[in-house]
Amino acid sequence: MKKIFIALFILFLFPITLFGQSKIIRSKRYYYPKDSLNALESKYNKAINNKYAQQLKDICKKIDIEYKDDEIEEKINSLEEAIQTADNKIKPFLKIILAEYYYSYYKRNSSSFIIEQKPTSSNTNYKDFKKWSLPQLFSYIDNLYESVLANEEELSNIPISEYDEFLEKSNLPKEITSNIFEFFAHKALDYYFNNDQSTINPKTDFEIDSNTKVFSNINEFIEWIPEDLNRQSSNYKIIKIYQRLLSLNKKQNNTDALIFNDLERINWAFKVSISSEKCYKFVS
Repeated sequence: MKKIFIALFILFLFPITLFGQSKIIRSKRYYYPKDSLNALESKYNKAINNKYAQQLKDICKKIDIEYKDDEIEEKINSLEEAIQTADNKIKPFLKIILAEYYYSYYKRNSSSFIIEQKPTSSNTNYKDFKKWSLPQLFSYIDNLYESVLANEEELSNIPISEYDEFLEKSNLPKEITSNIFEFFAHKALDYYFNNDQSTINPKTDFEIDSNTKVFSNINEFIEWIPEDLNRQSSNYKIIKIYQRLLSLNKKQNNTDALIFNDLERINWAFKVSISSEKCYKFVS
């Protein structure tokens, strides 16, 4: 009789406890402040991205340990292989690093490259990169940057702070590169500012007339289609990147970045444009 009484007591108590817990959980969920939920979601996303940041650090550290600084060819091969099996979340970062590796390889071997207007073959297998002509190498580097920047919508929604553990501190304030797309876009700009492509194309393909909309206000500049400019030229690619950056800054209401990128665009245009009126355009 005593055992039956204890069993009935437990059965009576257990449902109440479950019901009570469930009610409390629902109550907490229902009354949870929205800001707190957003903060929790942000922490969750950062934890996930920290995992990816650690993967990036591990890959780069492994390459740095295995190869010396001057073994750039070996580093390229190792990183190319790592990209093949890497998580899609970290591939954009690795491609940007790879582009910088290839550019470093070019700078170290620039005097030995065959300068040809057309590639000797269409083969761009990275395993044969030592046999590439200069146009092939530049084309491959271009494709790396362009393939990364093609994911603008996804990358522009990832705060730069979520990869603080991996990314080196930029010379630009976080207000200017507040998300991953902006960070990568400025990396691409740094590459194109070097204008090494001018070694394989006529100089006129890279000249910008100051009477075009290169000095126009932000809205007109964004809508401008530079039809007279060689699409393979560094200047054309720089224009397109600035147009995308300024459009994104407007969309995200990032006034600091908008002003910075616009002023940088105008300063760059003054350096590369040709015309006796460019001084007037610059100050007007």
